[in-house]
Amino acid sequence: MAADHNIDKEYLPVSGIDIMCKAATKLVLGEDCKLIASKKEYRYWDPSSRKVNFSGMLEDLNKAPERAIVILHACAHNPTGTDLSHDQWNQLALLIKEKKLFPVFDMAYQGFASGNLDNDAWAVRLFASMGMEMFIAQSFSKNFGLYS
Repeated sequence: MAADHNIDKEYLPVSGIDIMCKAATKLVLGEDCKLIASKKEYRYWDPSSRKVNFSGMLEDLNKAPERAIVILHACAHNPTGTDLSHDQWNQLALLIKEKKLFPVFDMAYQGFASGNLDNDAWAVRLFASMGMEMFIAQSFSKNFGLYS
C-alpha cells in the first residue's frame, strides 16, 4: 500500500480496505473472536425513502440489551449526510438513558452540517446536559484540512 501512489491521500470507500480491516480485527481481537461473528446493527437510513428511518431505529434500540454501546454521529452523518432533528435527538436521548445504553459519539464533521460549530455540537451537549456518560471521538482532520 505504501508504494501505491494511486491511493496517496485519497478517501477510501466507507468499508475501508477489506484486507486491512480483517488484519486489524485479527490483531486486536485474535483469530476466533465471537464478537465479530455476532455483529449487531440498528436501522438508521431508509434507502427507498432516502430519509432517516427513525421509527426503525427506536424499535431496534428498544430491543438492545442494557449497557449496549450505540455509535452515533453527532452531525453530518457519514455516509448519508442526514441528521436527526432536535425532537428526534430528544426522543433518542430519553430512550438511551431509560434503557441504560452507552452512547459513543463520532464527531468528525463539526461545523460542516450547519456551518455553525455550536449547532453541530447540539446533540452531544444534549446528552451531557442530561448527565449521561458517553465517549466522544472527535477529529479535526476535515476542519483543519489535514488531508490536503
